[in-house]
Amino acid sequence: MITEKRELKNVPLADLIPYARNPRKNDPAVQRVAASLKEYGLVKNSIVVDEDMVLITGHTTMKAMQALKWATAPEVTQVFGLTEAQKKAYRIADNKLGELAAWDDELLALEFEDLMDMEFDLSLTGFSDTEIDFRFPEIPDSEPEYDESIADDVETVTCPKCNHEFPV
Repeated sequence: MITEKRELKNVPLADLIPYARNPRKNDPAVQRVAASLKEYGLVKNSIVVDEDMVLITGHTTMKAMQALKWATAPEVTQVFGLTEAQKKAYRIADNKLGELAAWDDELLALEFEDLMDMEFDLSLTGFSDTEIDFRFPEIPDSEPEYDESIADDVETVTCPKCNHEFPV
């Protein structure tokens, strides 16, 4: 069933009511979402409420707005006509569906490399330093080229255990 009616409106944060049984533990994400809001503003509609202003989606965004001391949540979508079952299912689907997509690591690496070249703050992507380090393992330095012209000028010592020569 598609909602009978939708309205897009600016709503004071104080009027938004968190869903008491929200199963997402979103506190660890609040600071990253707040940084995203601060950098980009609200560029997608991420808060949806029902007729009574109870959040269906957007709990983390609301907390991030509160952390930034915003007074109003812009462009909240208020929906009418959803059953309680639809509201519950949509809360779960909104969070789960994003998990179903996967990253193309090669393309993601290219995007991060471009951002690094542009000296952009990578923390604003939502990825932690650990995640970024995992995707960008240190590239080992290449071996220096062997210059035969100086080989005769270098004294070496031979290791008695492995017979490997080392410059001194």
